[in-house]
Order: sequence, then structure tokens, then C-alpha cells
Amino acid sequence: TLSFERAREAATARAASGAVEARARAVAALTRHYDAGIDKNDLRLEPGLVHFRRAEDELTSEAFAEATASFDAAAVALDNIGSVTPPGTVALSGSRFQAGSTPEELSAALEICRQYRPDCAPEWYASERLREVEIGPIAIQVHEVSVGDFRRFVEATEYETSAERRGYAMSWDGRGWVHKSGLSWKSNADDDSLPVATVSAADAEAYCAWAEMRLPTEEEWEFAARGTDRRIYPWGDSWDEERIHWKSGATTAPAPVGQYASGATPEGVFDLAGNVWEWTASTDGNERVLKGGSFDENNPANLRSAARRLSAPESAHPDDGFRCVGDLDR
Repeated sequence: TLSFERAREAATARAASGAVEARARAVAALTRHYDAGIDKNDLRLEPGLVHFRRAEDELTSEAFAEATASFDAAAVALDNIGSVTPPGTVALSGSRFQAGSTPEELSAALEICRQYRPDCAPEWYASERLREVEIGPIAIQVHEVSVGDFRRFVEATEYETSAERRGYAMSWDGRGWVHKSGLSWKSNADDDSLPVATVSAADAEAYCAWAEMRLPTEEEWEFAARGTDRRIYPWGDSWDEERIHWKSGATTAPAPVGQYASGATPEGVFDLAGNVWEWTASTDGNERVLKGGSFDENNPANLRSAARRLSAPESAHPDDGFRCVGDLDR
């Protein structure tokens, strides 16, 4: 018994030491940015600081393994910040990446779907074509573009969205999508912290151009969500409904951007699953590809990072939003 206790104490001491060393690495990464003149309130630091604050709590509660992983994630996020990275973005290094789904992943997606609804069909996910692509380097926005962000764009440019020009947007009436008069991004504009929604692909492109960025391709978006290890969800391979804003219970609207820190990628990109579907620059036939799922999605298979939705580029639904990317020098 004494031997067991000593072994356990030694293992705990090693774990604590590992967490302290990981903290030192994260502090060093943060200090480098302060020494380089980056202000402590610079939005580029926020993804790393989210992981750092979580790690400090884990260290205090003596969850040493978790603290080590969180401090390491903080260091990675902080190290990925380049001096040319736009504020509010995370830099992703260029990489070869396998987008889409393997046959095994497609089978697993179907099994996930069948746990939540009886009518799942293989053809729902058949378009997740497996392909090798070259990605980046890019800077991707940490958060979905918010109502406040979009409002500043509209005020600066007097831009009128597709739905406003038409006089309607698409709304679900319980049986199908129908035209709803007067519905636009302004219908949900009383809270600047929410993701902007009910915008078309053209609206998203106009905003990104104004911000001197662009929409990501489907493959760039998926790379940001999955990483080089090709995670099933932005946070890992296991479904966890606590990490995401989806149609759980009576959910009927999006949540403020960045609210689900535990669902962020290791690099610190938030809401790549759930909240609002995100427009990409990629097309499939005459339709545009959206990624990520939304608050109105009750099937976790559709919230996987490989999942995709197709929609007419001029359409605007109450759960359609976006984020932008910028190109970085190689």
C-alpha cells in the first residue's frame, strides 16, 4: 500500500511538473508578443488567452493533464500570430490537406445520423468527395461576422443586402421554405453580439471585400475546422452537445459569437460548428457551398466539419452567416 501511495504521489508530481512547464511555454509565447509591442487588448491574442485562462483554472483544480493540454493549445495559438495577421484573425500555416470523407467516415456519419432520426440516407453525405488539396497560408477570422461588424459595414457604405432589395428572405413554415416579406439581417439586429444572418453569398463577399479579405474556399474552411489531424468536429472526434449551439430543446435563434469556448479549435477559432451556416467561395453546380451547421440543426452528422449544404447564392436564410479569410505571405 505504501509503495502504491508513493507511486501515485510521484505520478502526480510529474503531471504537476509537466503542467508548470507547459505554462512557462505559454507565458513565453505571450511575452514575445508584448515585447514586440502588441497591446494586451489586441484581438489577435484572444484565442490564445481563452486557452490560457482555461488552463489556469485547470491548474488551480489540480487537473494537471488537462492544464498541460490547454497551456500547449494556448502556446500554439499565440505562436500562430504573425505581425501581418489582421486583428481578430488566427494565422494558419500552409499544408497539404485531405478534404472530404473517407468511406469509413461516411459510414460513421450515417450511423451518427441514425441515432437522431429515422430517415437517414447515404446520399445525404455522398457529395463529401475525398480529395487532396494545398492550403494556405491564411488568416481566418476567430469569430463569425457579427451584427455589429455588419452594421459598421452598412453604415460606412450604405450597402443594401439581397433580401432588402428583393423585399423578402426565406423562412421555414414547418413544411418547407417560403418567401417571408420584410425578413432581412435587420430582423435580428437588436443585439450586436449575434452573428449576422439572413445574408446571401453576395452580401458576404461584399463585406469581406470591404474588410480587405475574402470568403474562404470550402477546403480552406474545412482545414481551419479539422486541422492536419482531420478532426471530425472542430474540438475533436467525439460528439459533445455542450460544446456547440445547435437545435437542442427549444433553441430557435443563434447565440452571441464566441460563447462556446470549449468548442473552439486548438488554434482558437470559434463556432465552426453550429450557430450559423457559413458561406464559402466554392460552388457545386449552380449552387454555393455552406459549412458548419447552425442553431437550427438537430442532426450531429450535419454538424461535422466535412458536412456541407448547397444553396442558391442569391438566397438568404435566417441561419446563413459567414466569416472571412485573408492571404498571408508564404
